[in-house]
Formats: sequence, C-alpha cells, structure tokens
Amino acid sequence: MCDQLVTDDEAYVRGVNWVPMPVPHTAVLAAILACGCGRFGFEDSGAPDASAPTTDTPVQSDASSSADRFLGGFVGRSPGDANLDVAIAPSDADLYVVGVTNWSGRSVVGITDTAGGTYRPVFDRAGNPDGTASELWYANGVRPATSVTVQMSTDGTEGFDVWVGLFTGVDPSPLAQYGGGCNRYPPDIQAVPLIADAGTIVVVTTMLQNPIYTDAVAAPFKDIGDHTDGNGAAYFIVDTPGTYSPIWHISSGEGISATTCSSGAAFPPLH
Repeated sequence: MCDQLVTDDEAYVRGVNWVPMPVPHTAVLAAILACGCGRFGFEDSGAPDASAPTTDTPVQSDASSSADRFLGGFVGRSPGDANLDVAIAPSDADLYVVGVTNWSGRSVVGITDTAGGTYRPVFDRAGNPDGTASELWYANGVRPATSVTVQMSTDGTEGFDVWVGLFTGVDPSPLAQYGGGCNRYPPDIQAVPLIADAGTIVVVTTMLQNPIYTDAVAAPFKDIGDHTDGNGAAYFIVDTPGTYSPIWHISSGEGISATTCSSGAAFPPLH
C-alpha cells in the first residue's frame, strides 16, 4: 500500500514487485478534486503544452492509432455514498479499466459489472495520510456489460470520482508495467513513467488536493472522459516504444502546495 509520506523534493513510485523507485521530477500535471471547497479564481495558465519535457523524456508520438481500439469512456461522481453505478455502453471491449480518485481517506473494496466481470487492482491504493488517493482497477474478457459498480470502504461526507475506459485488442496476461504513488506539489505532480512497446495501452488516473484543478491532458494522451471535480484519467495507445506519463494542464491553483496521487498501468497488445 502506497501510504508513505513524501517530502517536497522527492517522490516515489511503487512498481513491479512493490519495489519503491525514485521518480525523476516529471512535468506530469494532474487533476484535483475540491475537498468540499469551491473553485478558486486563479487565472488560466494557458493551453496544454504537448512539447513540455519530462526528465524521462517520454516520446511524444502520433496517437492516431488510438481511435480503433478505444471503444468509449464513461464518468461518474458519488456525492458520498459507498457505492456508485456508472452506466456504460455495451461493446466488444476485452479490457475494462476503472480509475478512481477520492479525497476522504476511503478505498475501493470491490468493483463489479452487470456481465459478471472479475476486477482486480493493478496494484495497491496510492494514498496519502491526508486522504488524497487514486486507484486503478481492470477486468479482461469480452462481455456486453451495461454498468460498472464501484464499492468504497465506507459512506462518507466527501465524494469520489470514477472513469471507465473500454478498450480492445489487449493481451490478458499479467501486467508487467504498473505503478503509483503520492508526492507534494510543487515542483512536480506525481508521475507514473511506464515503459511501453508499440501497441501497448497506457492508462493513468491522477488526483490533486484542493485548490488545484485540471481541464485537459497534453497529446499524445487523450482524456477518457470529462474532468469531473478537476481530476483526470487519460490513455495513450503507443506507436513508438518509449517511456510515457501524461502531462496535465492546470486550469487553476498553479504553484499552490497540494498532495498529488497517480496510478497507472501499461496493458500489452495481443500478438
């Protein structure tokens, strides 16, 4: 469980075999959820900069191949109940990815769908003692589900956000690349740099503590759905092998200290 405190000048990602890995400060800018507070009136910092470099220098390649393997994205928000049903369109997807962000210290205890899918976390919850957290779950197998239900550990006065992404052409083998963690921004938002070959689907969900919000992700990543509560979930279907992590555009609160948490995984293609 990624629950360690992280200093302002150091971040960690937990990856394969749960080995803590130092994460170079990356320009990944992630979303944030309002912890019961309203938006602050900060000026927009401009359009996402697709050329913004990261220490890992992710390859910024053409994402045109994404369209035929991404079958849809769906978003839900819970005002505080323990369970949330997210309606989705039936499809031929063989991968369902569910990103969850919350800011009340709760955790996901299970995910189901109307077609009996078996969901598992890509790794343990990425969370900070202040309650900020992100999680990524997934299920393999083609089935015409019409909704996905996320069950949290308890009811609460604070809500949580859910993104469901549907994809096709994915190898059901165990994941080799995944990670997650939390750090303190500024200078950087928590990154999840993932090494991926061509055809791999990289998915990352990110949560930021109030008052930071995101409203867009830089290419080559694409949003899975709306930026509910200023958080985000994004994907990229890789066409050039490299290291990838999304760069989020901060729409308000830039430069203000906040906890950030991200969870991500790389899903290899069928061969």
